[in-house]
Amino acid sequence: MRGSVVVTSLRNERWSLVEIAEGKSSVLVSDPAVKHSPRFGDSTSEIYFVADYGNVANVWSWRRGDRSLARWTQARNGVKEISAPVSGEMLVTTIEADGDVLRVRSLPDAPLEVRQAAAEAVAPVAPPGGASPPGGDRPYSAWSSLRPRYWLPIGYAADGAFVLGVATDGQDALGLHQYALAPAYEITQHQALGSAAYVYDNRHGLLLSRTMTVKASTTNDQKFTGREIRAYDIGETAQWVSLWRSLRFNVRYYWGLGGALDRETLHDLAAGTSTPRDERVLGLVSGVDTRRTQLLSEGPSQGQQLRLFAETSNGMRGAYSGNFYRGDWRAYLPAGTTVVSLRWNQAYSQPQAEAIQLGGTGTSFSEEAFALPVLNQREFPLRGYRSGEAVLTGHRASLATLEWRIPISDVDRHFMVPPVGVNRISMSAFTEAGAAWDDAPRHWYKSGGVELLYEARAGYLLGAQLRIGVAKGFEAPGRTEGYVRLGRSF
Repeated sequence: MRGSVVVTSLRNERWSLVEIAEGKSSVLVSDPAVKHSPRFGDSTSEIYFVADYGNVANVWSWRRGDRSLARWTQARNGVKEISAPVSGEMLVTTIEADGDVLRVRSLPDAPLEVRQAAAEAVAPVAPPGGASPPGGDRPYSAWSSLRPRYWLPIGYAADGAFVLGVATDGQDALGLHQYALAPAYEITQHQALGSAAYVYDNRHGLLLSRTMTVKASTTNDQKFTGREIRAYDIGETAQWVSLWRSLRFNVRYYWGLGGALDRETLHDLAAGTSTPRDERVLGLVSGVDTRRTQLLSEGPSQGQQLRLFAETSNGMRGAYSGNFYRGDWRAYLPAGTTVVSLRWNQAYSQPQAEAIQLGGTGTSFSEEAFALPVLNQREFPLRGYRSGEAVLTGHRASLATLEWRIPISDVDRHFMVPPVGVNRISMSAFTEAGAAWDDAPRHWYKSGGVELLYEARAGYLLGAQLRIGVAKGFEAPGRTEGYVRLGRSF
């Protein structure tokens, strides 16, 4: 029929071929067999499609005026996709021992099997009270598609801290509303941690987080973590960011503004004191992003990202007063099947503004978990050194990282029940150098190490990257430390 289209639909556990023409729909075939990929033949009077009659997907056809279905292939493991037939031939993708195979198949002169077609009219179901009739317009509501659909266990262990929690995220059907929730609990100090983020249209965002950073710890084999925490910092953050964007092919520019309210409380267990400190900042952000991620890569594999920050706490009635400026450049260079990753982070803080600290393997909240730039960051990881060291604290800081990321195996093995498994395993060798100073000459503190990146899967689609590493600081007060973190380093 001219101007018609044929689609498949599932309703009341019956798969149907439905023809839509001149604003009206009619059911051609309807039964419990799964059907997909309808294609017109040499004329619109015959329709080819894939169906799993006999529990094996094959190519079938339906002809107008004929109450029978014809089978044209005999695939052992099933047909996944087909093209429209041309001059008696069609492209067919079949499932075989070595994976999916695309072949050109000549249709036989006669069908391999013929069976009666079932086209039962489905009785219309009256819409519930207050609902719009099928096909009627109604206001869009995001609520039905926003509810959480999974909870993934998360955790990390480092410097004597041991954190366990769960994470979930989601979005509405149009992708306008996105959210992420990650409540967690630190066992040794009995601290409730976690983060909550909401982003609208990839431009406006709200972030709430409560993190813990160990400032001092000692070796203690009596503790199940192997170390005893002597001092730690609790950071509570609430911030908002709004961006304007310019999107081009493989290039994204953005600029915007935001504000942050932070409270940091230093808990000194030896002295038995807790010292709170309030911080308030307003900031401008801008950047450019050309990163790309290939299908089988564990993260960005080519391109660059540059982010610029200008923040002020002047007149904000917080613990600090002054301006802060930061530039963060990252580059990803493909080298065969491996990736060379570089990062340069340069920061400057005025004398009355908050000082910058280097050290540690990262806070419990990763900036990668928030789709927008994160303001008021003054602590940056330098693996192999403890956070809070006096020689790694100052109002000027530089941090350089070089990583060689190497894929090990695409395991892709899963259990059916429960639906968990391993997707990919990769590793990286890295070296870092950082310096923080005020008036004294800049001195670089270097480190190196290796990390194993384990990509776990839950529910076949939900992934979590677990980073297990060993780092060594090459200069005092450096040390050798092992750690487990969630997510990539950058």
